[in-house]
Amino acid sequence: MEELRLLNPRWLASYAARRVAQFVERCHERGVSVTPQRLEVIRALLTSENHPRAEDIYVAVRGVCPLQTNP
Repeated sequence: MEELRLLNPRWLASYAARRVAQFVERCHERGVSVTPQRLEVIRALLTSENHPRAEDIYVAVRGVCPLQTNP
């Protein structure tokens, strides 16, 4: 059976780019650092095809941005 896609992938990519830009702008307005980890979290949320659990987001982001520890 063919999977039903409700959203056009091009539209979704454009929407995600706009939302990331808004996120960055709001972080700057509030004096919040825009870290690679924060950007990956918002991207993971925007590209998820379902309602992800916190653990799902953690696993997705950890694969891209491993935790850094201070010596």
